[in-house]
Order: sequence, then structure tokens, then C-alpha cells
Amino acid sequence: MRFACNREQLAEAISTVERAVPSRDVDDHLKGILLEAFEDRLQLTAFDLHLGIECSTPAEVERQGAVMVDARLFSQLTRKLPSDKVEFSRDPGAGAATVRSGRAEFTINVRDAGDFPELPAPSGDVTWRIGAAELKDMIRQTAFAAAVDDHRSYLNGVLFEVEEDRLNLVATDSTRLAFRQGKLAQPSPQTRRAVVPARAAQELARIIPADAEGDVEMLLTDRQISFRFENVRLVSRLLEGEFPNYRQVLPREQPISIVVPRAQLAAAVERASVLSRTGPAIVVADVRGGTLTLTARETDVGQSQEELDVVQEGQDGANSYQARFILDVLRAYDDDQLRITFDERDVPATFKPVDGDDRFCIIMPVRLG
Repeated sequence: MRFACNREQLAEAISTVERAVPSRDVDDHLKGILLEAFEDRLQLTAFDLHLGIECSTPAEVERQGAVMVDARLFSQLTRKLPSDKVEFSRDPGAGAATVRSGRAEFTINVRDAGDFPELPAPSGDVTWRIGAAELKDMIRQTAFAAAVDDHRSYLNGVLFEVEEDRLNLVATDSTRLAFRQGKLAQPSPQTRRAVVPARAAQELARIIPADAEGDVEMLLTDRQISFRFENVRLVSRLLEGEFPNYRQVLPREQPISIVVPRAQLAAAVERASVLSRTGPAIVVADVRGGTLTLTARETDVGQSQEELDVVQEGQDGANSYQARFILDVLRAYDDDQLRITFDERDVPATFKPVDGDDRFCIIMPVRLG
């Protein structure tokens, strides 16, 4: 096996696939990156048995072959090489490979490609396409609401739901729920639902650049989903279990309604959170006469109160919410202003754009003793 490639392009490919390398202690074969040299490209793969990422980069291949390298070592070494060109060679069956760059030469231990876990091949009985930039935003505006390590595994994921020409993404941890709708490039002949681990969805969003053009292709089977964008393929197993019927908690008309500047509200909630010491920061939102008053109190620390001018479209009232949940929504959305509707009863508040129904987030209130 012998190839040469550009150092920056190689480092970028390593950075992409190493997202699928587990950080915790696992078997050595899961800590590696598979290198496969084909005619004019080098393909890198990492796979932790749940999430797999494959990325290709141009290469001058003198002798094709495959080998597994230690992910951490190869990543650190590539970034520190002195020249723009990297040369890699390994004799058949050898337990080490040679890496050259400029006047530097390194010998690193490698393992046979056969020791690397096999990444499922591209397959799927259903294929969809959606704009990459749109999908990135959809994930960013929903995945934050997924649970973390909940025993109900389906709550640790994001629901991908296809209906005709629409893709709905939904995530919930049972105390909040985020929804975002996007448009597919072509209508789907059938309705499908799949729960993708939040980690996999978030890694996909990180891989897609902010100025991305083109589409992401999605292939779905009963057990896994595959995403392809440009030179990257991400494969993830699906989560088992029945995702909650989110339509039962869709926003309904509520008596208290305000339109508030998003950035100002975020800054005020952040200031109120400073007082929290012993648990989640709780903010009381009180709307009266076109003014939103945010109050936070922490025993043995102090109290804060701040007023914001808002456009009030409903009656007066107040309720309490976790500050972090509010901030997660405000940071995920880009709108200058948001509409917030809520009730003094034990029903969720709704955060959504002033115009449009393509996204919203609902948050359950906190009962204060």
C-alpha cells in the first residue's frame, strides 16, 4: 500500500471521521481509522458499532491497499507534519507503516484491515433528498430537546418523519418538545418514521458547513439510516421503541400571548441564571400591561428582577420555567422576534416565530412550592 496526498485535505478527512471514534475505553479495534487506497482517492472510515462515518479525499495511489491506524496518533501526527505533502507506505503484511512529510519520517504501528468492524454498505428501500443547509438548521433547532441517557431509548433521539414532500424532525425529553418541518426535493410515495440517535444527528449537522450547497441523500432501512453529503457518508443505527405521538401536544390557543425581541430576552434570562447555585435556575415570567417581568430567586444568594417591553396580545398572567430550557430555544432560533404563548395552568408554553408554523418548541412549566 502506497499513496501520497495533501496534508490539509487529509487532516480535514480525519477530523470528519474521528467523530465516530469512541472517547471512552473500548476495544482497540474501535479506536482505529480504516485507510483504503483506491485508484485516485483515499477513503477513511471510523465506526463504533453504533455510528459510522466514511470520508474520501483525493490521493495519488501507487499501490492500492487497506490498513487500520490508531485514530488519535494518526490525527495528531498529520496535523504536525512539516510539509503540505504526506506520503504513506506499508509493505504487505507488515505490522508498521512509514509516514513521510518533507524531511520528517515516522514509523507507526498498524493493524490489518480485517480487524476493523465492517461498516454496513449503502442500502435502503426508501431514499429521500433535502437541502443540506436546511437539514443542518432543522437538526440544530430540534436535537437540543432530546433526552440524554434516558432508559426510554427513543427519547434519546430525533424523530425523522416523512409525509409526502415534508420532512418533520421532532425531539422531546418529556418536559419539552421541539418541532421543525422542511421540504423534500421530491415527494415520498409513503409515510415513514425513524428515530435517529441525537448524537448521530448532531454529528451530521456539524459535518455540514454553514454555507453548504446541494442536497443530503438519506437511505432508510428497518434498522439503520444512511446520510450522504458530497464526499461523506454517515451511517447510524436506529433507536427502538415507539416515539410519542407529538401531535397530541401540538400548540393550542393560549390566553397569554406576547411578541418579544429574542436577543434581549436571551440576555435577560442569562442574567437571571447567574443566581442559581443549588439546582436548575428557575425564572418566573409575569406579563402585565405590555411589560414582561422576569424574576429569579435563590435562597442564601439573592433575587433578580428585570423588565422588558413586549407586544402583548393576550391577557395578563405568570408562570415559571427552567431558564436553561428557555435559553436552548432562544439560541437555536435566528429570528429577531419570537411569539410566546402560555397559561397560568400546568400546560406547556409555546415558542415560535412571529410568522410561519414550520417550527416551534413547547416547554412545561415548573411548579414552585
